[in-house]
Amino acid sequence: MGDDFNELGARWIKFVSWREATDLRGPLIAIPMDPPVTGKLIIPQRIPFSGTHLTMWNPVPPPASDWKPYPGDGASLWWRHHSGTLMPAWALWPNLVELLSGKEDRSIDIRDEHGRLPLHETLRFKAGVYAVPAVNEALAVLLDALYALRSGKLPALALPDGRAKLTVLLSHDCDILGGHDWLTQAVRLFRAGRAMTSGNLAEAGRRLRAIAQNATSPGRFYLENLLDMIALESRYGFRSICYILNGNNGRFGARDHPRWIKKLAESLPPGWELGLHYNYDTFENAETFAAQQAQLTALTGRTAIAGRAHYLRFNFLTSPRFLQAQGIQLDESSGWVSKLSFRNGIAGPFRPFDSATRRGLSLIEVPLLIADNSLRLDGQFRTAQRIITHLSRIGGMITVLFHPGAADNPEEPSSTGAYAQLIELTHAMGAESLTPSQILERAGTSSFGQRMTDLEGIN
Repeated sequence: MGDDFNELGARWIKFVSWREATDLRGPLIAIPMDPPVTGKLIIPQRIPFSGTHLTMWNPVPPPASDWKPYPGDGASLWWRHHSGTLMPAWALWPNLVELLSGKEDRSIDIRDEHGRLPLHETLRFKAGVYAVPAVNEALAVLLDALYALRSGKLPALALPDGRAKLTVLLSHDCDILGGHDWLTQAVRLFRAGRAMTSGNLAEAGRRLRAIAQNATSPGRFYLENLLDMIALESRYGFRSICYILNGNNGRFGARDHPRWIKKLAESLPPGWELGLHYNYDTFENAETFAAQQAQLTALTGRTAIAGRAHYLRFNFLTSPRFLQAQGIQLDESSGWVSKLSFRNGIAGPFRPFDSATRRGLSLIEVPLLIADNSLRLDGQFRTAQRIITHLSRIGGMITVLFHPGAADNPEEPSSTGAYAQLIELTHAMGAESLTPSQILERAGTSSFGQRMTDLEGIN
């Protein structure tokens, strides 16, 4: 989608004020940056598009009586002037600015025990639109209109075959590589006792067997499980990144002896990447962060340029700037694991807006979408299928996190086979697998389309 959007958008799209937009005439797209919004609450409107449905909110009234809705039946995507000018019929630009610049984080003071913004406190959750990739949907609508303007036709309300690109970023948070540490074994023993008390003997047996198995074979279902996932990825032509939790402090600390991290680094095939799983105590603490970075480099001989925070301990307003200052170039910490959701309304990478400098950062943020925990907690695999299918029609990136021990582990039967199903599904839909290094290589700094996700110069 990117090349076409950049080439056509520079010619046909005008970002202007509402007053200027209402005066524009001729075949072009006028995007008002300050449109009047008819209401303050999110009232979703679903509109058929490209074999799926788009969800828009904050409708914008017509500029004047000579602007007509398109399509004309029910909810509309456009206000269209007879001269050929198109204007979004919803607050496209303000909506995207709110999502990508962290308005939710600025306007909601409530935080959980880890300092994170809870999904259920957001207006998007209450309105049921937290699983809407609003940025991708807006870009798909604009690209459809750009093709129409180029050919002198009305928007087709569908993207041409092959234009909706689906990509996938696979990752593994390596909290545990050997399941024989005292904390893991103690938690198993506690859960076994609780299961026996409630009469769930099958659950108790699973936990007790795992204690015995990992006491004699520490890597079983953890490092071995991770290497099995990597072998599966390889069979489908996919690659992934492993985010390593190391260090001495933080919530429960790093559980693995350094030799396990070395063993993993030596076992990775060429093309698979290592990153930093920021320890709990490194949250916006430059000293502890640097110490963890240095230790990982010493253990693996690699310098981490990508990472994700342990427990997703992340403040969208301040953490991106902190991470960039520590040398991180791509981060995957923005996300919610309680539900499959689009933390910033986007399925793909973007550069966060830094309110301190009023500019976009160079750091690339890639919000997390699918985590093994969320699939287990809510049985949301069907939801994942729907989201992946939706993005295959409009374009976007699927981000997937599976921990060692989460796939094909008899101790966690609820997620058995889920990783293989996700890989098979995304592969069947023609998804291209990208690693953080590949995303960084592709990231441009001067394209027209980047304004839609950098937000430089917003009010």
